[in-house]
Parts: sequence; structure tokens; C-alpha cells
Amino acid sequence: MRHLLATLALLLLAVTAYADVTIEDVSWGLRQAPKIAIRPGVFQAITEWNQTPARKLPAVPRVSIMLINNGGTVEGLVLRYAVSAKVANIKDPAQKADWGLPFWMSEHRVPYLKAGQKLQLTIEDLRLFTSLSDMYRAGFWPTALKIEIMVKPRLGDPIPRGVSEKAMPVVWTKAAP
Repeated sequence: MRHLLATLALLLLAVTAYADVTIEDVSWGLRQAPKIAIRPGVFQAITEWNQTPARKLPAVPRVSIMLINNGGTVEGLVLRYAVSAKVANIKDPAQKADWGLPFWMSEHRVPYLKAGQKLQLTIEDLRLFTSLSDMYRAGFWPTALKIEIMVKPRLGDPIPRGVSEKAMPVVWTKAAP
């Protein structure tokens, strides 16, 4: 009976600790095209992306996230995220742009987070090459990109959990062809 109570107490502490993980900061940045090897720390933070509507992209945005664990040690943390775009017509950019449904949703796993630890994560696989290419072929291009991120709740976590989001304007640097 004591073992059962001890196990239940540990599970309760693990659930409580998991609820104390927060997303402190979300930022957009650029990296070089995928043909170039990525070195750690190669991340140029940006507030807007200057990109002409085009089939080929010289640089691809990625996202940096700062996690903070204000509780005890956490194992098996899962971040869920969705990427969407505010799209406009390439031939008539003066038309009102509108947010579309997310074109990419995925998860990022963090196996271990110590008590009081801050962790900087970078999400590079946003499938932007494919999605932007599809938009371009359809005659549209984003005027902004948005990512929404949340810590996947576990049993016993307080609901609702906050969803962090960060939008980045896309500036069309030249006239579209």
C-alpha cells in the first residue's frame, strides 16, 4: 500500500511539474538554403522577411523558441505547432489579403528538461519550400507568415493552456513578374 501511495505521489508531482513549462519567446529567423550545411548558432533573427514572389528561395525562415521550466524535472515534453499564411493575389497585391488554414502542423519532442532550465529550440522543418511553391503556382504569395505553438497538455494539466503565436510580415521586394 505504501508503494502505491508513493507511486501516486510521484505521478502527481510529475504532472504538476509538467504544467510549469512555459514558452517565453518565439522569434522568426533566416537560414541559408538547404544545400548549405547548417552550423550551430547560424540563425539571423528577423522581424520581416523581404522576399519577392518566386519559385526558388535563397533563404528560408525558421523559428526559434525559448522554453523555461519553472517546476521540477520534466520528461517527454511535446510542443505542437501550426504554420499559416496571410495570402494575396500576386497579380493584384492591392486586394485584401486573408489568413488561410494552417498548411503545416507538426510536433517537436523535448526528451528531458531539468528543473529551472531554459532551453532554446530551433524548428527548421516548416515545409515552406513546398507550401510557398504551391501558393506561387496558384497565383498567390504570403504577405505574412504565422506560427502558433503550445505545450501539449497531459492528464491533470490546467486547461486552457496558452498558445503562443508570432506573425512575421513578408515584404515583396520587387514587382511580381
